[in-house]
Parts: sequence; C-alpha cells; structure tokens
Amino acid sequence: MEGPGSTSAGLGRSSFMRTHRFLRGSDLSGPVLVILVTLVSSVCAAQAAGAAAEGKAGGSAERENRPCQFRENDVLAPYRKISWEDYKGKRPRSMGPAAARIQAGIELKSFEVETKKEGDVWVVRAKDICLYSFLDKFKSFYQADVATSIALAHGQGHFDLTEAFTRRLYWTLVGLEARNSEVGLASAELRSRISAEYQKALREWQAMEDLYDKETGHGGYALAQRKWKKKIRGLLATKHAGSTGG
Repeated sequence: MEGPGSTSAGLGRSSFMRTHRFLRGSDLSGPVLVILVTLVSSVCAAQAAGAAAEGKAGGSAERENRPCQFRENDVLAPYRKISWEDYKGKRPRSMGPAAARIQAGIELKSFEVETKKEGDVWVVRAKDICLYSFLDKFKSFYQADVATSIALAHGQGHFDLTEAFTRRLYWTLVGLEARNSEVGLASAELRSRISAEYQKALREWQAMEDLYDKETGHGGYALAQRKWKKKIRGLLATKHAGSTGG
C-alpha cells in the first residue's frame, strides 16, 4: 500500500484537433483572405521529476505559480505575442486560397499525486502540475502576399484564447482532491477527475473559439474584433479564464 507523500502520475496521450476558416470581410480592400487555424491539445504521461527539472516559470504574475514552462526552441514557442516570423511551415499547394494556418495547443506534461492521511481517510491532490500552451512554428504557415495585420491579430486572438483556457485548467486542477479509505482508490478517482476536467476544458475551449469566429466574422468585423480583444484581455486576467458563463 502506498504511504503518505508524493507519486508521479500521467494520463496517457490524447489529442484534439480542429480547423478554423477566417474570411476577411467584404468591407476591406484587397483579395478575400482565408486563414486556416488548427488548434491542438494533448495530454502526455511524463515523470514528475522531468517537470521539476524544467524549473519554475517566472516573468509574469499569471504564471508565477506554475511549476514549469518550456524554453522556446526552433519548433515550439511558449505563449507570447506572435508575428509572421513565427509561421515557419511550408504552405501546401492543396490549401487553395488559404493564406495562413496557426497551430496552437495545450499540453499537460506531468503532475505529482500527493497523498495524505486524515484519520481513516486518504486525501489525494495533484501538485507540481506542468501545463502550458504553445505554438508549433513548423505546422504554422502563411502566404506573404495576402497575410495582413488584421489576419495576424485575429490569429493572436486564437492563441490568447488557448492560453486563457490553459490558465483556467491549471487552477481547476490545483483545486481538485479525492478522498477514500483506500489510497489506491483515491488516486484513481483523482486521475479520473483530472481527465474529466481536461475533456470539459476542451469542449469549452472549442465553444469559445467558435463563438469568437462567429461574432467577429472570422476577423472581418472590425468593431466585433475590438470587443473580443477587450474580452480576451479580461479572460487572461482571471484564474477561471475560460468560463463561458455570464
């Protein structure tokens, strides 16, 4: 039987993929612009020691409590303001009129399961949660002659929403616990709850992305885009950033 302390845990691998089309409104000059955006999220098992080795994130208040944040490399970029230079992929001819694609995602790399006995009951919580959003540079691409600042800003909005839901999920997982007289059952229940919250976050993320595109006309409605920029800024400032309520 497991005793008090911490054990590493993971959920296995899962993926979520979808494509957005952004049409530039007819009130804008120039050719019609279509942007394909693929949002990807995955959960992968990893040793908690690996998360600790990455060190604690720093540099901004909203990340100060996160135990990990990967360093930018040639392939992946952590959440930040992006530019067309981050779109390093080769645009396939099969994309037709598509001007660009941005591929962003959420990864829950690892977490530890902390166990503590209170009387006859085992209390199990997740800690040292390694969770972050990212941009895959080589799966993101653009066509220079039709890619505009309007398109770039709309794509940034999608990346911002990805980060907002990453923060929401992090704080949700931090607050989870399971109780049982058997530590193994408590640990299994916690992992089940983490998986359920992850799937819930994906559904809400998808719904918000759809609403963003619908209300902004895929970035073509300037007034709506400005309203969403303000809304997303607010989502990023709150712990439960991705709530679709109210």
